Amino acid sequence: FEGEFENYIECTEVDYSSRRTETFYDLQLNVRSMAGKEIPNIYEALKEFTAEEVLEGDDAYDAEQHGKQRAKKGIRFKRFPPALNIHLTRFMFDLEKDPPQMVKVNSHFDFPTTLDLNPFCDDGGVYRLHTVVVHIGDVNNGHYVAHVCPQPGQTKWVKFDDEIVTFCNEEATVQDNFGGADPALPNYPWTRANSAKPRTHNAYMLVYIRDDSIESILRDVQPGDINPGLVERCKQEAKRQEERKRERLENQTNIKVKVIFEKHLTEMVGFWTPAVPYYKETVLRLGRDNMVRDLRDKIAALPPLAEAGAAASNISLFVLQLKHKQTSFSSQHRVRFAAMMDQTLRFFIPSYSQPHFDSQDPHLHVLVTLSPSFDPLTLQLTSPPAAPVEVWREDKQALLMVKYFCPRKKVLVTLGLFSALVKQEMGVMLAQGWVQRRLQPFVDADKVAPLPENCKPAVANDEAWLCFEEISEEDAAPRRICGNTILGERLTTGDIVVWQPFESEEPAVLPNTDPSQGPQFRVATVQQFAQQHACRLEVSVTNYDLREPWRCDGVVADGIFPGSPEDARSLLVFEAPVQKKFQMDLRWTLDDVKAVLAPAYRVIADDVECWLWCERSTVTTPTATPTDPLHALIHQWKTEAITLREVRRHSPQRLMSNNWNLQMVFVPKLPNPTDQHVCVRFFDDKVQEVGSAVLVLPGTATAGDLAIEAKKVAPAGFRSDAPLRVVGVEQSKIHQVYKEDMPVSQFLSSSRKNILHHCVRIEADTEKPTRASERRIKFWRADRITGAPFGHPFFLCVTIGEKVAALKARVQEKLGVPDAEFGRWRFVKAEGPTTKTLLKDDDTLTMSPDTSVRICLEYSHPAPSLSSARPSRTSKPLVLSAKK
Repeated sequence: FEGEFENYIECTEVDYSSRRTETFYDLQLNVRSMAGKEIPNIYEALKEFTAEEVLEGDDAYDAEQHGKQRAKKGIRFKRFPPALNIHLTRFMFDLEKDPPQMVKVNSHFDFPTTLDLNPFCDDGGVYRLHTVVVHIGDVNNGHYVAHVCPQPGQTKWVKFDDEIVTFCNEEATVQDNFGGADPALPNYPWTRANSAKPRTHNAYMLVYIRDDSIESILRDVQPGDINPGLVERCKQEAKRQEERKRERLENQTNIKVKVIFEKHLTEMVGFWTPAVPYYKETVLRLGRDNMVRDLRDKIAALPPLAEAGAAASNISLFVLQLKHKQTSFSSQHRVRFAAMMDQTLRFFIPSYSQPHFDSQDPHLHVLVTLSPSFDPLTLQLTSPPAAPVEVWREDKQALLMVKYFCPRKKVLVTLGLFSALVKQEMGVMLAQGWVQRRLQPFVDADKVAPLPENCKPAVANDEAWLCFEEISEEDAAPRRICGNTILGERLTTGDIVVWQPFESEEPAVLPNTDPSQGPQFRVATVQQFAQQHACRLEVSVTNYDLREPWRCDGVVADGIFPGSPEDARSLLVFEAPVQKKFQMDLRWTLDDVKAVLAPAYRVIADDVECWLWCERSTVTTPTATPTDPLHALIHQWKTEAITLREVRRHSPQRLMSNNWNLQMVFVPKLPNPTDQHVCVRFFDDKVQEVGSAVLVLPGTATAGDLAIEAKKVAPAGFRSDAPLRVVGVEQSKIHQVYKEDMPVSQFLSSSRKNILHHCVRIEADTEKPTRASERRIKFWRADRITGAPFGHPFFLCVTIGEKVAALKARVQEKLGVPDAEFGRWRFVKAEGPTTKTLLKDDDTLTMSPDTSVRICLEYSHPAPSLSSARPSRTSKPLVLSAKK
């Protein structure tokens, strides 16, 4: 597929030339020349490809020591590849359309079945047409069809249209795909007899094979002759696919069983999770239609049980299932162990939607318990002979998982399994000394603190002990120790019971001696431990400077455009965002959050308010988003202290995880409830932001008062000596110039809470008409493709009758746009609500005195990825090229 051509420049009057050889894998031939002339056939296209260009005058070639010289520039073919791929450029950008856009060229283009390339290269050779790829449709959508000649030179062709393969003749392959137009059928009197319809199906790719290389290229070859390594990889992959297929078939008929003993449960620390440790030495595999008794026989043969002499009659089995439990207040679903009755294993396989189902590795978690003759932890026979287990009766028995919470070390450990009659009281575990015995190994290992003295006797003492049922990792419910049965406490097999020593009652919130650490909550019970676990937050906070530039649809008014000098810099001065991580609690109020964040960023908490945002995008700053801060969203319906739990519940993003990314600014605190914040941004005559400030104004302040206060904090270099105007901007368009007596509370921005984005502009009021023929016009910017406004608008005085070219020059000078970038801009005059007119350089600016006139500057959005309204661009046609 590889060919070579030479790029050359040869001086005509001196002996100097420059040559560079390049390889190519496909030739891109024009169907329409750059001058707009239709090219009739492939020979003319090749001549256009190799046409010489004369460099002279201002374009003369710099021949080093010879200076500027008249020269010829062009391309010469050095050799063509045995298989030649030709790409016909039927898609091109039409600059004559309004607006310029990509179009498909459907003009007639002739290509032969036999192509003689000798005129274009020494030993160019004769080529036979082998493949024609046809594009059907237009620039926005279409379909590809391939025509292939198995033996070039013959007239038998095969057409590939997706999965449809048919035979066709040479005329349907070649002549029918030249393009051009088809005569339309006359439909008198509505259609002219000589009208024509463009032919939208035409050749897009051509493949020619050199006549003397057809046999070698199209000969039958074995894959192993080309790449034996790849063939071996394919065989291995086929083997693996076969094994995966066999495994999938086995999974459809079999099920894995992971065996769990009681000692595995004692390894669990913390709240319950279905990811239970299991006996990893052996994972059983049985048919889904096998009975539970078959599983029991398999388990009895496992080495630990076989060595201990346990038989199938000594074993009880419990499977992990989603259990429905009705409580006094609600209906709950929990993943717990349940007794396995003698049914098929298929009955116990969890459904796809259940939380403990693993779609990648379907299996059963089966818990094994032995008769009382065996030690449940060591599995050794302690009191022979081994007694058989009785048939499990769910209405009479309950197998409870028992845990212990240590208030001193704030740790939750699993003691094991306790089997009891449902008519017994909960205190039977204490009365038999079972809890104390199971706890002792954890005390010896220093995993928990020793029991208090009043908890050591084997007595069901409800004054020394507390009992809870673990509902979830976020909740635990108290249960009575004495005076009620296990059944009365609504406990069944698989439920989790947590014991702990009684702690004296104290306030839930501990005294806070250091506000910078946030409120600390007492954890004296497992219920409080679960609540702390549920409320813990990992928060990443990014603090932004109040002087952060205003970003209208992601665009900063810094006067920097594509092509601006590399040393061009913004006039703004502000600190970079600072990100820090904090541990917080959902029970904290926003005032608590401020007390923690303020000292971390070296701010006095009493002097500021802390505003927080939660944006999905990490590049969205508070000055770029119209979203209100979080506290403003909730203040609409609540006036008292707002907690982070309420923020999560009512935030637009629904912060359901325990990892938050927040953006923050500190704004001055309002001295009085009737005062108001106003963010002002100072703009110079070049429509560049030179500074900003957040002002605190009385509720009765006017636009004149705002201008006076703004002068006091104006940045250096701002023309504060000139008359100022207060401008309201909304969605990148000028909304209103506020009069001096207009109350600030009536500004459009005053109804928005995010003052950093919904701000007002302060600028020198220099653009004023001085003659009757002058008008002050609003200018705004819009994306050339979508029409969506972006960036920062401005005023400019224009003269009726002024040439558009002169107006463009003044705009370019005002904004400081480089020539290369400004050449891509278009000016559109908007009159009234709907009338728009494209302004050309030779046009004269006219305006009706009764109509509002505005001018839109259309060019490509400089930051499309940050735009709030940026649809996807039109999909372009597929370009095929052969690879070596």
